[in-house]
Amino acid sequence: MKNNYISKSMAGGKSKTRRNENNKLLFYILLGFLIQVVGLYFFLSFYYSNHFFYHTVINGINASNKTEKQVEEAINAEVSSYELTLEGRNGLKDKITGENIGLHPVYESSIKDLLDKQIGFAWPVSFFKSYDREIDTMLELDEYSLDKLLDKLVFFKEENVVEPVNARIS
Repeated sequence: MKNNYISKSMAGGKSKTRRNENNKLLFYILLGFLIQVVGLYFFLSFYYSNHFFYHTVINGINASNKTEKQVEEAINAEVSSYELTLEGRNGLKDKITGENIGLHPVYESSIKDLLDKQIGFAWPVSFFKSYDREIDTMLELDEYSLDKLLDKLVFFKEENVVEPVNARIS
């Protein structure tokens, strides 16, 4: 009977040890998860020090998760794809495109200034908030290219020009 008593008391000790081992295992799993979450937070904080937050729009261009250079390229592409359709008499139409006249933006304040004002550690807020930013830009064009293009417009071809007539009172 004595052996039976000893085995019961040892079984109780094994149960406590097993519970302690399970608690340690759970603690290490939670600690590992917490370290990964904190690491991800700091990684994304660093990422958003060079990229615009999610839901960011600059001058009507989606800048979400883009770098300064990518935003500048997107704005330049938008400007160069600008197209002006001219309609004249007798159903004549012609187009002037931003690319044909060397249209390009000149920034009074830089895109980098907007990125510098952004606090990278506040990135979780960007998933719930949108950022609509504006920067002052001027558009410049190549006047020589514009003059050459205007001379070639369909309206100024000799066969399409309607000579003016003096007004008369009848």
